[in-house]
Amino acid sequence: MKIADLDRIETRLGIALPSGYREYMSTRADALGGITFEVQGESRRWFEELLYLEADRLIEANLFERDPCAGTEEAFPNWSKTFVLIGTYGDGNYVCLRLIGDEKVWMIGSDCSLEPTVEYDSLADYVDAEIRRHAETPPWRPEPVLSSFDESCPLERRIAFYIHDPNTCIQPQDSDRPLTEEKLLQHGIDTQEIRACVAQIVAVLQGCDPGAIKAEMGDGQSEYGLLPMDIIHAPNAKVRFEGVAANIAKGFISVSLYGPKDKAPPPDEVGVDWVAFRSAVSRLLRCVAPRGTEVEVTDELTGGFNTHEQWNYNFGYKMSPPSRC
Repeated sequence: MKIADLDRIETRLGIALPSGYREYMSTRADALGGITFEVQGESRRWFEELLYLEADRLIEANLFERDPCAGTEEAFPNWSKTFVLIGTYGDGNYVCLRLIGDEKVWMIGSDCSLEPTVEYDSLADYVDAEIRRHAETPPWRPEPVLSSFDESCPLERRIAFYIHDPNTCIQPQDSDRPLTEEKLLQHGIDTQEIRACVAQIVAVLQGCDPGAIKAEMGDGQSEYGLLPMDIIHAPNAKVRFEGVAANIAKGFISVSLYGPKDKAPPPDEVGVDWVAFRSAVSRLLRCVAPRGTEVEVTDELTGGFNTHEQWNYNFGYKMSPPSRC
C-alpha cells in the first residue's frame, strides 16, 4: 500500500489515519500480501480479509458499514467518528483502530460484544499473532473420498433411503453418483430385496395388505444422481393416511404420517405395527451392507408431535460389521 493509497483513504473517508498505521502499511503491506495458504488447489492470501491490503477494499468496507441500516452502525452508532475498520474476522466482526488515542487493535461489529473490545496492544502484535497462526495451521488436504460400497465409510452412512409415498429415492455417497440399479447389482446388492423391503415399510405404515404395495426402481437418475423409486398402490389398496414417509440415514429414522387432524398419540397408540416396521427397516439396511452385518433398530426415541397435519416419530439404528472370526 503506497502513500498515495493511504492519502486516498483519508480523502474518501474524510478522516486522518493513525500515523502508526500509515507507517506500518506503507512498509509491510506488500510483504504481507505474499503470505498465502492453499484451499482446494487454489492459493489464497492469508490477510485477504484479516487486514485489508488494498485501499479500495478498506474504503468499501468502511463506507458500507457507515450506512444506517448496516449491522455495525446499528450495533455501534456513529462508530466511524472513533474508529476506522482495517480488516474483519468475518461474521460481522471488524478489526479496527482508534482514529485518535491509543494504538490498540479493537473489535466492533454486529455480532460481537456490546462494547468495543481490545484484541491486541498494537497493529504489529495483531499481525505477528496471525503470522504465527498461519505457520501453525496444517496444510489443506482434500476430503477423503468415501464410498457406499467399502470400508472407507461407516456402515450407517453408506447409503440413505428417503421413502416417501409415492416418490422414494436412494442416496449414495457423492463418489458413487449417479446411482443406478446396475451399479447396485455390480456390488452384489439384491435390488429385488430392496424393492420388497421398501414396499413392506410403506404397507406397514399405511396399515394395508403388503401385497397392495409395490416399489419399482426408476430407469433414470434424479438431478443429484440419486436413484429414484416409485411406490405403486393396487387399485383396491386401502390406506390409513394421505401419505407416509420414512427417512433412513446416518443412524436415524424419521417417520411422518400425513393427514390426521387430531393430536398425535403416543407411538403405541398410533395403530402402526412398529415391530414389523423395525423388522422391515433392518432387512433393508442389511441389503446394502456386507453379509453378516447386524442391524439394531431402537424403540421410538421421542414423542410424536403435530406439524401441519402430520404425526412424526423418530427412531435410531446401529449397524455392526460382520465378525472376522
